[in-house]
Amino acid sequence: MNGKMNALALHKKRLLAKISRQRLDIAHEARILKGPLAAMDRGISIARYLCKHPLIPALATATFFVIKPAHAFKWMKRGWFLWGLYKNARRRLSENG
Repeated sequence: MNGKMNALALHKKRLLAKISRQRLDIAHEARILKGPLAAMDRGISIARYLCKHPLIPALATATFFVIKPAHAFKWMKRGWFLWGLYKNARRRLSENG
């Protein structure tokens, strides 16, 4: 019985060491992703702000159309294409659950 207890204690010790290594690995990976995730959070915050204050992008777009109409139409086509991609991706993701 004592040998079995020693084996269990050794197994527990190895598992705790493995857990410790895994925690260190996760912490390292989190440090690597900290910068990109912070940039994504900033982008999401800006997008939410602009959704709450739609006059800002509307005025910027109108100004762009007045100053450089040819470039504005080119960007409008790109924006329309990206909007379609977004809607399609959102629809497909909602269908898949």
